[in-house]
Amino acid sequence: MPESVVQRQRTVLLDTAVREVPIAGLLFAAIIAAFDLITLASGIALSADYLISDLIQGGTFVVVAVLVGRRITPPAAAPWLWALSLAVSGVALNFQYTFDPAGAGIGILIMLLAVSGPLTLFWAPFLMQAAIVLGVSTYTLLTYQPDYAVPWIITLLTVTGASAALLFARRRSALDVARVTAELADIATRDSLTGLLNRHGLVEAGEVLRGLAHRADRPLFALFVDVGGLKRVNDTDGHAAGDLVLQRTADAVRGASRAGDLAVRWGGDEFLIVGIGAQPDGEQIEQRILAEIDRTGLPTSWSGHLHLGLATSDSGTIDELVGAADTAMYDRRESAL
Repeated sequence: MPESVVQRQRTVLLDTAVREVPIAGLLFAAIIAAFDLITLASGIALSADYLISDLIQGGTFVVVAVLVGRRITPPAAAPWLWALSLAVSGVALNFQYTFDPAGAGIGILIMLLAVSGPLTLFWAPFLMQAAIVLGVSTYTLLTYQPDYAVPWIITLLTVTGASAALLFARRRSALDVARVTAELADIATRDSLTGLLNRHGLVEAGEVLRGLAHRADRPLFALFVDVGGLKRVNDTDGHAAGDLVLQRTADAVRGASRAGDLAVRWGGDEFLIVGIGAQPDGEQIEQRILAEIDRTGLPTSWSGHLHLGLATSDSGTIDELVGAADTAMYDRRESAL
């Protein structure tokens, strides 16, 4: 799978976590507070240890919600912080169970385990949290309620497995959406025949390149490449032969580009190389392109002529730079007639 697609998938998952963790954290804190208030209002006394453990749980959820929601931490930290808050809550619920086996601790723990997977979205933090909660719960049950330990442990393991299945399903759905989005974006910015950037792709990538050039205080250059004689190839050998000329030229243009340069099919029989730095040697690049085309072989009906135009800019827009290179190419072609 292309690296750009993998990165986009990871970004989609992290964006989802960043969006959902604050909501889930505040909701869980509100549930804990509401449970305690309703219990106290019903005349049921809650011990100081119980209230303190609930305060720790709710406070952890609120802190994580603020850290993630306010973007105080990087997006990659969101799943780990969420898993940490669930682990803290699981330990606190086990602590409550040690002095109140008849309470709601195990029930709430089952609920936490059930939602932990689909809300965490990443395997490593989910497995870390599940291992902590299951380990602590197993110890607590075997120590304080050995007669009921095995059924409860089996229940917790079953719920954790179901949570993992939900995590898998939700990840797969999110990754499929990200993959399709990446493919659609690629279709929108890539020329289908040559695989080079198209005009729309140049608009997006060109502004990034322009920003880099500005920060480095270096000029941008554009090399315009016009393929001469393409109509003759189409008329003589057919459009498949004309497409072959374009594909071989695109491969040569790509090969003549440096790392970081943008290789573009501007349209029809026109190509572009846009990059950062001083204006390159046009004749040298032309010879490299022609040599690469000659090596790969082309229909004999092609004249083998390319027309190049070069331009540089220190402050203009990408459109202005391309326009200047186009004009230089046109002037050079006219002078050769």
